[in-house]
Amino acid sequence: MKAAARYPGVGLPVLLTGPTGSGKSYLARVFYDYCVSEGYLSGDSSFVHLNCAEYADNPELLASILFGYRRGAFTGASKDSPGLFDQADKGMLFLDEVHRLGAKGQEKLFEYLDNGVISPLGETKAGHKVTVRLVFATTENVQSNFLQTFIRRIPVQVEIPGINERTQFERESLAKLFFLNQSRRIGKDIKLSKQVLSILTSQHYDSNVGQMKNYITLAVANALAKVNESSKNLLVDIGNLPNEIWSKNDADSVRLRLSGDGTTILIRSGMNLKELIDDDSDQDNQIRLIFTQILGLYDNLGLSLQFIKSSTDLINTLSDEMIFSNVIDRGEVPLDLMKKMTQAKLHSLEDNFSVKFSGNSLVVIAYFLYYRQFNYWVLTAKNHELLNEISSNLAEQDASVATFTDEILKMTHSALSLPVDVVDRLFLQLYLHEAIKVTKNNTIRCLVLAHGYSTASSIANVVNRLVGYSALGYIDMPLNISVETIGQRVSEYIASNSITSGLILMVDMGSLSGIHKYIHGTIDFPIGIITNVSTQSALSVVDQVAHNKSIDEIVTHTAKTVHSEGRTIYPQEVKKNLIITCCNTGIGTANQIKRLLDSSFAEKN
Repeated sequence: MKAAARYPGVGLPVLLTGPTGSGKSYLARVFYDYCVSEGYLSGDSSFVHLNCAEYADNPELLASILFGYRRGAFTGASKDSPGLFDQADKGMLFLDEVHRLGAKGQEKLFEYLDNGVISPLGETKAGHKVTVRLVFATTENVQSNFLQTFIRRIPVQVEIPGINERTQFERESLAKLFFLNQSRRIGKDIKLSKQVLSILTSQHYDSNVGQMKNYITLAVANALAKVNESSKNLLVDIGNLPNEIWSKNDADSVRLRLSGDGTTILIRSGMNLKELIDDDSDQDNQIRLIFTQILGLYDNLGLSLQFIKSSTDLINTLSDEMIFSNVIDRGEVPLDLMKKMTQAKLHSLEDNFSVKFSGNSLVVIAYFLYYRQFNYWVLTAKNHELLNEISSNLAEQDASVATFTDEILKMTHSALSLPVDVVDRLFLQLYLHEAIKVTKNNTIRCLVLAHGYSTASSIANVVNRLVGYSALGYIDMPLNISVETIGQRVSEYIASNSITSGLILMVDMGSLSGIHKYIHGTIDFPIGIITNVSTQSALSVVDQVAHNKSIDEIVTHTAKTVHSEGRTIYPQEVKKNLIITCCNTGIGTANQIKRLLDSSFAEKN
């Protein structure tokens, strides 16, 4: 809707869909206020509202109300009369229940939607231009109740869910708003039990938002009957909820908080809604609660085994709360997309690092990242420092988990454009601590390097499809790329993959046969290089790797059968630092010097 508002000219027309009582009219008004606040409409512009259902049985009258009419257009039209489009000129027109407009009425809108021109009834000349932002609303199915030619002209279609489909955050915000309004009405501050809030927001409502509002009004009335009028505060607890909630057949709809601790939220009559929603005293953020407890454990136990075990238990408790309490909150990135991105990343890590994640890792990580979209909070400087300290120490203890954590956070930040911080990092470190199983993989890695826009990727994709798994990696290279740059990219590939048994580089030019000289970092595995790469040679190499041939055998065989050149480079042996003691007069003196040196050095673990 923001995109529709800022689009040049009169913006884009918007269609709001959703059940009765879901807030379509309210949102249309908020949309108008937003356009005014952002300067897309002037402060004195009009917001004109028409419910088309009131005139559904008289389409001619509805058309005259919308577009106006000229004198003599019909019996009783004694003078020209402007329509709602004219009233809304340079403002916004909201047509509610627009499906009642009918096919002819929708067609009459085409002229304005296409050209910005309206023609009053009885107009004999060309119509006149108006500048009107349009918002439509309907409770009906869009595909079956509108002309497709009309729907195609409405690029922005927004579905507003009923209260039962609303996010937990929205339901809580609505409940808090209604309690805030009650506080103002009765002139008392309300202490609201969090159990009450949880029950109200987990109900199934047959009558949409109004039913929740009625429940809250009854709860406040019941609480008022039990206190003195002079009391400044009013406690609303589960005993004040209307009996209708408890008498429902679907008992499962009443869900007590897993973390219910009897705490309350203070709703002061002088608060505004934003202050109430953002109130730091409302600790209904399970992620924040868990990390507060982790900080307490660290303060008492330090980075001990007991700390790690207890913190991991807390993380598992948090995971259960997120997944099994059915509290799905709002988020710019949908949960399904988060699951797909997380699944792709975990599969990539399993392939590249020869590990296996536990079966529920995908769900846990996806839910956590999804919740973190809207459960961010500002850490104090001290807590930020302590969490960083814990994370850094854990990274030193388990570098592989730190690597996996960084890869997942990189995906979250770069691919999904979501912010990440030390809370995300520490959650993943503690969770992955027990969720990763290392598997031994002696498979030789294969990498295709070829010049051209997609030469290497095309060869790799064909081979991978034929063999049915990801057997080949690839690096596409522009023609003018330097060997040094290629070496850097191969170094990056090695750094991001677990390579233990060796690497075969299949290159397209003989000039790249010396690429190993430009690979940085410690190489403790053999590298085979095969020139004149093709789909045929790549298939041959992959087949030999699958049959557990050695790098020497693969390079030699491929060079002979596909007329390429090949060589194998073995890593130089890394010698350990040592001191040699010797004496030309005999071993005794050498041993004395050795004992003297041993006693002088710090003891090694």
